[in-house]
This record gives sequence, structure tokens and C-alpha cells, in this order.
Amino acid sequence: MRHIRHTVLLAGLLLAGPGWACSCFGPQTFCGTLDPPFPNPEYWVPDAVVLAVKLGEVQHGMDVKVLQSFAGALQSGDTVRVWGDCGALCRHYPGSWNDGDTVIWGFRFTDLTGNMICGTSYEQAGEYMISICGVYTLSYTAGVVTGPIVTETGESMSISQFEALVESCLSTSVYEQHESPALTLVGEGDAFFVRLGEGWGPEVTLSMHDVQGRSLLDQVNVRNDQRVHLTGLATGPVLVRVSDHRWVQVRRYLRQ
Repeated sequence: MRHIRHTVLLAGLLLAGPGWACSCFGPQTFCGTLDPPFPNPEYWVPDAVVLAVKLGEVQHGMDVKVLQSFAGALQSGDTVRVWGDCGALCRHYPGSWNDGDTVIWGFRFTDLTGNMICGTSYEQAGEYMISICGVYTLSYTAGVVTGPIVTETGESMSISQFEALVESCLSTSVYEQHESPALTLVGEGDAFFVRLGEGWGPEVTLSMHDVQGRSLLDQVNVRNDQRVHLTGLATGPVLVRVSDHRWVQVRRYLRQ
């Protein structure tokens, strides 16, 4: 089983006013998504490749039960929450599949943008999402996998053949899996302190948005234990985005 690095990307999200639209690109085959021909392959490579059954929908997400794991940390029998599109994200809608459907999926860890763009707080770090920027889903029936596995026109193969193919496709794009470094926001009056755990790079940036996605603070460099002022902002929730060259984390902070 392969372990794949957790790296987050909001690929080409285009916000077009009330008509929210998604514009992104990605590989056009499942194998190509596992071993993309583009620079920075970690932007596309899924964090988990599984055969799983859809149990039901929750808000703009779904719960699935893993039947077989081909890559990543998920194991057979795990039940996980996978976030889809709320109408403004580069993700599949959870309603694309019926409850009880058994599907091959490639999941990425959620980048939490559903909280930012959709104005919710449902998504949690460590949960998953299903991107449309590449091929992240294949059909499965009675032991046979079907879809654009290695060619855009599509093909079928047995589940055992598919398992071997996943290993082959990942052979040049495997990353050591790391836990996301700690991030804590500690409030103090009209400000909060940024507490960065071990694992962040030397250059860390921070930006803030309201829950509708409007910018409140342009991207600025931050250091551990830095005080970020909130003077002039209305009370209520803000979304704090912290990133370095590998990691992106978004925290919902309640402005008192």
C-alpha cells in the first residue's frame, strides 16, 4: 500500500459573482491523475484510492464505507466523510451517486474551502473531498472496474488488475505521508495570536476572509506567536488561511 503526502490546492477556483463557476484543469485519466504529466504532481495526486460504498448524504457531503484500500491511510471497514460541491467549488456533487452505490474513488484531504466559500463550518481537518480537477472516480460492478483508467476513451479491467495498475501508476509520484502541522489561534481582545507547531516552513503567510469569501486581510508573512489585529472588523466569524510551500490550513475564528 502506498502512502501519499497531504498537500492541499484549490485548483483554479474562479469566483464570478452570483453565478459562481469553477474553472480548473487536470489529467483526463485515472492513472494520469495518480501520476500527472504536469509540474507539482502533488496538486493532483489523491491522498486515498479506495473501493467504497456510499452510505448517505450530509449537507454538501457524503459518508462512505471503505471496502478495499489501494493507496493512502484508509483501511477496509473505515467510514469517512467526503465533502462535495455546495454550488461554488471545484468538486463533484455528492448526489452524483445514489446511496448504496459502490465506486472507485480517489479522495483528497479537504482544503476546508467549503467553509470559506459556502459560509458553513461543516468541514473538518482530516476529512476528505472529491475533486473534479482530474479523474477521481470510476465505475465498479461485480468485480470489474470501468472508465477512463489509462485512456480517455475508457476500458474495463478486473479489480485485481486495477490494484496492480494503481501501484504502477503511483510508482513515480509517491510521497511520504506526514501529519499536518499544528495551528492554533489564541484570542486576546481585539486580536489573536498565531501559534505554529513544528513542521511549518520558514516562510508562512496568513490571510483572512469573511464567510462569503471577501478579503479582510491580504496575505502577509507571519511568525510563531505573532499577534494579528482585528481592529475595525465587525463581530462574527472570520476565516483565517495559513500556508507555506507545502501546507494550507483554514481556521474559522469567532470575532467577539
